[in-house]
Amino acid sequence: MRHPKLFSFIAALGLGACVSAFAQTTSPLPGPFPADPTPKPFDYPQGLSTPQFTLEQNPASVIQFGDFPIVLGVTPLSVVTKAFGGSLHHLPDRTDYLCYSAPIQETPKPKKKAKKKPVEDEVPPPEVIGQNIWFIIGERGEVSEAKAEAVTTEGELCPALPEAFSSVSFGPFRIGVNLKPKEIKKLEIPKPSVAEEDSPWRYWFATNKESHPIHYGFFAVEADPEFGPKKMISTELEFKGASH
Repeated sequence: MRHPKLFSFIAALGLGACVSAFAQTTSPLPGPFPADPTPKPFDYPQGLSTPQFTLEQNPASVIQFGDFPIVLGVTPLSVVTKAFGGSLHHLPDRTDYLCYSAPIQETPKPKKKAKKKPVEDEVPPPEVIGQNIWFIIGERGEVSEAKAEAVTTEGELCPALPEAFSSVSFGPFRIGVNLKPKEIKKLEIPKPSVAEEDSPWRYWFATNKESHPIHYGFFAVEADPEFGPKKMISTELEFKGASH
């Protein structure tokens, strides 16, 4: 269950020692799986050149489904499928993943100012109908990564989660929910490790310098000022043989 896309993303970030260690623990890939019609996880964001490890812990290392937690890097695939159902899917590069959908949590919206007269022939943005959540399966059969994305009428939803598990949060973050400054302070959410002015993405990089093997956490959010988070990625990885 190799993770080629994450391997490429880490290489692009310049984590040379980690990439070498990761490559030594994997074997050459066989041929690709046949095409799978299930919605596929979105790609990693482009343009980030250098990570800055400012944290000891990923703020979204636990993905909460109601009262049911998925701990990245720990929770086995078998536990997820037993609770949620579903079947394993495969990307052409043989990455294994699960895909589920859930509604967007309703939140009070601020009162909008009077709208200007609409421009003739102006096309309204597509309506958001829910969110997809993907789990990427790691080398040991554990959930190593989770992604979530708002889905519009132009997209396709994965099979729905059971209702008891349909309230989804990545740590304190939810798709479509803008956190107010006082909520961020109350929840003690750390400042992003990287927040570039010309990008809608915010990144949190974490590493536990005392762990062996070395441990890395990565969390990223693409947010819209009005809608809130549109996409989220959270990853927990260990690199055997990597040095600090």
